[in-house]
Amino acid sequence: MEVKQSLFHLANLGIKEGQTIVQQRRIRLLNVITLISLGLSLFFLIIDFFLGVYYQAFMNLGAIVFVAIPVLYLNHIGKNSFARIYFLAMSLCFINSASYVTISQLRDTDTENILIGFSALIIVLYDNPKKQIFFSITALSLIALKTIKHEVMGWAFDGDFALLLINLLASFICIYIFTGAFKSDLLATLEVLQSYNQQLEKQQEENSKQKEALTANKHLLRSMIDHVPLFLAMVDHEGKYLIVNARYEHAFGLPVDEIEGKHYKELLPNHLLEVHQPLIEKCMQGEDAEFSEFNTLPSGESFYAFGKYKPVKDQHGKVTAFVVYVADITQLKNAEHELKQMNTTKNKLLSIVSHDLKSPIRSLQGLLSIAHSISPDEFQQITGKIEKQVRAVSFTMDNLLSWVKSQLEGFKLNISNVNISDIVTNCTDLYTEDIDAKGIRLINNLDTTVKVKADPDHLKLIIRNILSNSIKFTSGGTITISSRRLDGEMEIVIEDTGIGMSKEKIKELLLPHLHTSEQGTGGEQGTGLGLALCVDMLALIGGRLDIISSAGNGTSVHIYLPEDE
Repeated sequence: MEVKQSLFHLANLGIKEGQTIVQQRRIRLLNVITLISLGLSLFFLIIDFFLGVYYQAFMNLGAIVFVAIPVLYLNHIGKNSFARIYFLAMSLCFINSASYVTISQLRDTDTENILIGFSALIIVLYDNPKKQIFFSITALSLIALKTIKHEVMGWAFDGDFALLLINLLASFICIYIFTGAFKSDLLATLEVLQSYNQQLEKQQEENSKQKEALTANKHLLRSMIDHVPLFLAMVDHEGKYLIVNARYEHAFGLPVDEIEGKHYKELLPNHLLEVHQPLIEKCMQGEDAEFSEFNTLPSGESFYAFGKYKPVKDQHGKVTAFVVYVADITQLKNAEHELKQMNTTKNKLLSIVSHDLKSPIRSLQGLLSIAHSISPDEFQQITGKIEKQVRAVSFTMDNLLSWVKSQLEGFKLNISNVNISDIVTNCTDLYTEDIDAKGIRLINNLDTTVKVKADPDHLKLIIRNILSNSIKFTSGGTITISSRRLDGEMEIVIEDTGIGMSKEKIKELLLPHLHTSEQGTGGEQGTGLGLALCVDMLALIGGRLDIISSAGNGTSVHIYLPEDE
């Protein structure tokens, strides 16, 4: 009796509630076949050992250790799909190996023919496409083994051999078709039996006592509504909860059993009750009531909610209860907010482009219209101003294009060892006229030998943006550029004596999004993109940025970059 119970337990390893009948049948079939294989392998192990066929005995031992036991264990821990793949793969290996050894020993035992029966097992255990793959491998394995056998045995590859291969293919085709048809009929029968079983259970429930039927139905209903990503409840005409899902338990900190039977006024906090009482009253009068609001629950959870009260009426149209559901639409609200931000950014970029391009274009139009009536000196003076405008627009367009490219496809890096002094010198040369025009004294204290690991184009854009901001917010003061070595990195400092900024403004500027640009001391305009680009680019090349400033006391921007190794 104990042996029978043990075998029954082993045959049902891995079978759990919630699995379909087909899944359970396949798991049980695999367990049974594995147990049979285990018994046969053990039997032949003993026989082969006493007959002195030690290699075959070793193969049988390997089948027990490396196939049967692992398959049972995999089913036991719930890895049912992997157990089937493992069983078929390892069984194919052992059958092919055993057949090859027998053939190489010139023993005509037809061990390879086991693959014919094995192919039927594949059809039962698998559906397409795995069924087709394993079935094809099995068929090809048998054909290969037959070919090797003819070669080793010295048999002629004549018409009989061709007929043998045709018969094998015909056998496999018949097995595939007939076993597949039988499997389909069996599955259809199982579905019918499952349908009959469900009908029988339903009939038994209807014949049970009313309380037992209600409890069973509530259990079935709860198993469904607890997996719905909504707050879902039904309330009777007296205002007491008939059923609620698990979301209520998490939100209100009470077990479902305690919530059911309570009046909604005992559960809902006052700030929710004030809003929802009129909606409930409207629903009890037979009308649907919708709401959309930001909620904070007793659990501390806050979210944007959309919900609806739906009346439940009897056959006479009288409201006997109502259903309420509440959905968390926080993600939708966040997406809406992001969409608005993107639209604002788009409008701002269009405004920047249209505004910054108009000025030099209009200047060029004006110059062309009066070019014939002005002197060469006046022409040279006007073109100098236009050149300055075009240079500013070019820098703006560089920032805009870099920002748009980063939003569409991200930054592409070309990291190399860069001489920071060369980069800074290149950038300061671009702003010589602006520096002179605003009476700024530029002090360059950089070590000319310092190199950092960075993308030269990105680093140039970073230095240009920070230097441009220093010039923009400084008049008649000093801009000092210096560097120093830290632990494994290089610090570049661009410090000015300009108007400075508040701590709140610094926090805003270090956020990775488009900022509101302020007018410079000389009326200069900006895009608000510069520092956002700097933060993003520095993060990509392993650097960072820090700003030290206060209103009226200048600004010190610290750039930290990996030092050249």
